[in-house]
Amino acid sequence: MKEITDRLCVVYHISEVEATRRIQESAFYQALTDSSSKLLFDSAEDNFLRLQNEIEYGDWRK
Repeated sequence: MKEITDRLCVVYHISEVEATRRIQESAFYQALTDSSSKLLFDSAEDNFLRLQNEIEYGDWRK
């Protein structure tokens, strides 16, 4: 999760606190932390791109 937070800070020029808040408020985060989800096994890059899709397009699955 730290890699995703760090990348979010760099790409969007926001603080770590703001990045963490955005992640935790996202639908993607709910899916990521779901015990039946396999997303935690994917790379940080893949998961960052999913989160970026939610931020930019409104849906992390795009």
